[in-house]
Amino acid sequence: MTKENGGPASAKNLGIEKASGEYLAFLDSDDLWLPNKLERQIEHMNQRELAWSHTSYMTFSNVDGHTIKNVDASDYVGNVYPLVCISSPIATPCVVIRASVLKANNELRFPENMRYGEDTGLWAKMAALYPIGVVDEYLTLVRMRGTNASQSALIQLKARDQVYKLITEEIVTACPEKKLSFTNRLFFSLSSFGSRTIEMIRRRKMSKLAEILARVLYLPAWAYFKLEKRRLISKRGEK
Repeated sequence: MTKENGGPASAKNLGIEKASGEYLAFLDSDDLWLPNKLERQIEHMNQRELAWSHTSYMTFSNVDGHTIKNVDASDYVGNVYPLVCISSPIATPCVVIRASVLKANNELRFPENMRYGEDTGLWAKMAALYPIGVVDEYLTLVRMRGTNASQSALIQLKARDQVYKLITEEIVTACPEKKLSFTNRLFFSLSSFGSRTIEMIRRRKMSKLAEILARVLYLPAWAYFKLEKRRLISKRGEK
C-alpha cells in the first residue's frame, strides 16, 4: 500500500482505516519490539478489559546501537488525563489500542494539522475517554535519532502550543469537565505566546536569535510543567 506523503499522522491514520485486526499497534521502521511484546500487552488488556495500553521502554543510539537509558512508564496507568497533556513518556511503538475503539470514533485519530506532538494529541484524546494499562517491562526499543526534537526549545514551544489548541478546541468542547486548571492554562498560553513570537522572528531570518529567545521563553514553562508532573503523579499515588 502506498500513498502521497502527507506526514506521519496521515500515514498512521491510513493504517488505522485499512487495518483489519482486533488490535492496532504502531512501529516505525527503525524502532524494535521484543519478541513477546504484543503477547504480553494483549494478555494484560484482555485480563483487565482495557481499551489501550503501553509499555516501559529502552532508548538506544542511532549511531552505535548502545542503550542510552531505560524509560520507566509505570506511573502512567489508569486515568492519566490531564497528566499526559503535561508530560508524556508514552512512546508510539509502545502503544496497543483495540481497533474497535478507534473505528467506532472518527475523532480518535492522530491530528494531521499538528506538525509537532501529534502522538501526544491522540494520547490526550484517548486518555480523556479511557484509562490506560501499562506492562511495566522494557519490551520496546526506541531509536534516538541524531536530530532529537526534544532537545529544541523552539520545537517544545510549538508542540505545547499545538497540544493546547487541541485540548481547548476538541477535548474540552466535547467534554467540558476536562478543562485544565487555571495555572495549567496560563503556562500553556505562555508556550503558545512564545511559539508565535519566535515564528515572527524566524520570518525575519534571525534563526540564531530565535533559538536563544526560545530557550529563555520556554524555561518558566519547562520548570512549571516539570513540577506539575511530579505533583500529579504524587497525588495519584496518595489515592
